[in-house]
Amino acid sequence: MAAAIERHHSPKATGHAAAIRLADLVVHYASGDPVTPNSIVEAAGQLGLERDAVIPLLYEFPHSGAELKRNTDPCPLSDREVDALRGLAEGKVYKQIASELSLSVSTVRTHLHNVYRKIGAVDRAQAVLIAHEHGWL
Repeated sequence: MAAAIERHHSPKATGHAAAIRLADLVVHYASGDPVTPNSIVEAAGQLGLERDAVIPLLYEFPHSGAELKRNTDPCPLSDREVDALRGLAEGKVYKQIASELSLSVSTVRTHLHNVYRKIGAVDRAQAVLIAHEHGWL
């Protein structure tokens, strides 16, 4: 057990160490620490868990009721990416966002996929949540 705990921080952890790594990441995520959803998905993959089985877990932990710490990092998103993300936050679909921003649907889709990649979001809901937590929206 001590060896597994000792090795659990390695992204290449296997067996018990991989299970402890996943649990550790989830606990940190649940308490509002800066853990990317992708790191949790990757750790779950080491245990043979599919992405679709892990994603719902990320919504089960509203940061344990503690007040969220506002991140003071500068926003990594362009103005257009923020505009597109704001449209998602308002519940709009790509076509509505494109119309309001005078862009093509394809351009809005590209902006939003860039947002997901830049902030480590796994989907639109996660992107909006992360952006709100960081004060970018």
